[in-house]
Amino acid sequence: MPPIKQPGVSALLLIMLTGCAWTVKPPAKVSDPVSIYLTDYGRHTSLIMPLSDDHLIEYAVGDWDWFAVNQNDSWSAVRAVTFSRGATLGRRLFVKTDNLPELKRLSGADRLVELRVDGHRVRKLTDLLDRQYTARMDTWHFNPLTHLDHVRSDRPYWGLNNCNNYTAAWLRQLNCNVSGWTILSNFKLSSPPPASSTQPVATSDAAAD
Repeated sequence: MPPIKQPGVSALLLIMLTGCAWTVKPPAKVSDPVSIYLTDYGRHTSLIMPLSDDHLIEYAVGDWDWFAVNQNDSWSAVRAVTFSRGATLGRRLFVKTDNLPELKRLSGADRLVELRVDGHRVRKLTDLLDRQYTARMDTWHFNPLTHLDHVRSDRPYWGLNNCNNYTAAWLRQLNCNVSGWTILSNFKLSSPPPASSTQPVATSDAAAD
């Protein structure tokens, strides 16, 4: 496959600034329904999914320099969206409680919505992400600002293949219909979210062990 030509910084910023909201439609019927949570942090999205009877786990992808080690100057921002030096897979554990607004507060998300999907698909996805994460534990790094545990990832990363694209891909693996340009964190649901069920208290990987 020939290399994909990446647009210049000005063109990329124009696309990102004028991008429309992408739409998420949960599956109409699920045989083993569980709740997952789609977050919006203003720039990036993530998924929080059930891990066990006692814990939820959040997964997110980002640029290693920007997202994992907090190199957040202007040049790092440009480099992250045009020529990333490497991606990261980050995760964070939550202990279940019964308060959905509390999960939003603890996660620090600007928005957090609940979706109902098939439990077997969630288990398959979390198992896959766990294998990818543990395979790179030699690169582990804890970010005290985001409270995420990070490892390096071999995923390709740049402005048009960013954290929101990966979140959308995970949603599709959970049998959600995702449409639109998934460049920004600006998503909308095609139907109202279900009533809340459970809500967690955050811990780091180490604290939850």
